[in-house]
Amino acid sequence: MPNNDFISNILEIKDLIITNVESTSENICISFKLERRDHVCPNCGAITNKVHDYRKSIIKDTPILGKNVLLFYSKRRYHCDCCGKHFLENFTLLPKHCRITNRLNFLATNMLNQTLNLSSVARYLGISSSSIFRRLNDVKFPKPSILPHVLSIDETFFPNATIVIDRFHVVRYVTWALENVRKRIQKEILATQASELKEFNATLTMLANWSKYILNAFNCPNSNGFTEGTNNKIKVIKRNAYGFRNFENFRNRILMTSILKYQVMNVIHNLVINLGYPHA
Repeated sequence: MPNNDFISNILEIKDLIITNVESTSENICISFKLERRDHVCPNCGAITNKVHDYRKSIIKDTPILGKNVLLFYSKRRYHCDCCGKHFLENFTLLPKHCRITNRLNFLATNMLNQTLNLSSVARYLGISSSSIFRRLNDVKFPKPSILPHVLSIDETFFPNATIVIDRFHVVRYVTWALENVRKRIQKEILATQASELKEFNATLTMLANWSKYILNAFNCPNSNGFTEGTNNKIKVIKRNAYGFRNFENFRNRILMTSILKYQVMNVIHNLVINLGYPHA
C-alpha cells in the first residue's frame, strides 16, 4: 500500500504494515500488523523468528479529526524451538494486558489539568470513566522539596503572620456604597449633600475596624487573590463532577489544575515510565 509510510508517520509506529483503512462518521478503523523480525525468547533467551499464530486485538488510540481511532492489530505469537514456549511480539505503543495506547492514557490524564469533569473527558476520548480513574489513581504527587517564602491561607490566623486585607474586598465595599447611592438618588431624585450619604456608614465602620490590615495591603506585595481563585477553581471542579467520593482523586484533580503545567507534565511522564509504559 503506497500510504504505508504516511500512516505509519501519523501513528508514530515503526515497521507498520497497513492492511486496511475504513472511515465512518464516528470512527477511523486501521487494520495493521508489524513487520516480522527476530525476537528473544523471554523464557530461555534464545533468538527465534518462528511464528506460532496470530491473535486479533482492537486497540483504542488518540482521536484524529474528531473521530475515535480503532487499531485492529494482528499480533504474532512466536514459538521458541529451544524451550517450546510461545510469546507475543514486542509492541511498545501498548502496555501489557491493555487495550488503550500509552498516548491515549497520557492524553486522558493530561486533560484532567483542566476543570472538565472526568465523564466529559471519557466521552470526548471514547473510553470508559473507569479507565481514567485507574490512571488517576496511579498519579502520585511528591512532597515539595522547597517551601515557599509566602504562604497564603484564607481566613486562618497564625500568631506571627502578617494579616493582609485583600484590596479587592476594600474596593468592593466602596463600590457597593456608590451603587447604593446611585440607586437611592435615582429613586428620590433629590440633591443630597455628601455629609448625608448614609450608604457609606457600613463602609466607614469597615475602614475603622480593619484599618491596620488594610494599610498592610499597601506595604505587602502579596494578596489573597491566588487563594480566592484556587477556592473558586476547586468549587468548579467539585460542581462539574457532582461531588467526589474518593478524597485522593479529588486531591489529584486539585493539584493537577493548580500547579504549573510543566510540573504536572513531569508527574504524568514519570507515571508513564514507572508503570512500564514506554512513551510513543
